[in-house]
Amino acid sequence: MWPEIKTDYERLQDDVKLFLDIQFRDAISDDYRYDIRRAIQDDVVADVVENSNFRKTGYWNKEDIKLAVGRVLIARMGINR
Repeated sequence: MWPEIKTDYERLQDDVKLFLDIQFRDAISDDYRYDIRRAIQDDVVADVVENSNFRKTGYWNKEDIKLAVGRVLIARMGINR
């Protein structure tokens, strides 16, 4: 069988999911972690696509994800900067 070949976008989705899972593991109770990750994951992916070199090169890094998480959470909480 051939190994699954993922697109850059699918790899980004996986990377964001893993990042959120790891970062939230110690910060958020298991009771809420899954729901919070699911609520923001798509927005974080969209932010990385919009604000990194993803569209030009298919490249992103952990810092792009960290910035995206911050921007998404700020927007979701209605914090004015």
